[in-house]
Amino acid sequence: RGSGVVVDMADMCMRLSLDVMGLSKLGYDFEAVESSGRLLILQLLRECSQEWCARQVNPLRSWFWWALDAWGDGRKRYQVLQAFVGELLADIRKRGPPPEEDTTLAAQLVRLRDPLTARPVGDEVLLAEVGGFLAAGTESMGAALAWCLYCLAANTTVQDKLVAELKAQGVTTAPHRLSYESLANLPYLDCVVREVLRLYPTG
Repeated sequence: RGSGVVVDMADMCMRLSLDVMGLSKLGYDFEAVESSGRLLILQLLRECSQEWCARQVNPLRSWFWWALDAWGDGRKRYQVLQAFVGELLADIRKRGPPPEEDTTLAAQLVRLRDPLTARPVGDEVLLAEVGGFLAAGTESMGAALAWCLYCLAANTTVQDKLVAELKAQGVTTAPHRLSYESLANLPYLDCVVREVLRLYPTG
């Protein structure tokens, strides 16, 4: 009610999920939240996800990409994403061997070895892993976050109870202290997320 700014929360949640995944798993800042206007990497990830789904329905798209313009366009999008992920992998390798305590996806990719030869796996495997991780993870996490915010906005009693729990655990004043282990101390947050995913499954 009243004057205000209209915000596309679905798009903003996608941007936030991309930044969170980039920083926490790859050590890379996409700066998606800070960017204004259309974000090309998000559009590319959406289009590649759509192309992947289309290929599951009709595998001929990947083999006979030259037969139809739409199939050829899908192939081009895949190639653009592969080029971007290739640059990202090169940046990860430049960082050198990760410390033993580093369990991020970036560190695991560097350590990944072929089980038969014990040699580092080829770029073809890594490109597929990172590309799939970004395409699938960004959309599903962004959609889940958007539905969470919608449900909390529609249920102020639940929102107040969740805020009280977060304040009691110091999350609102020091969010950097939030870790995977500390989630055990946030049972109501766990309930909220599980209920939202039950009502609005993203997979």
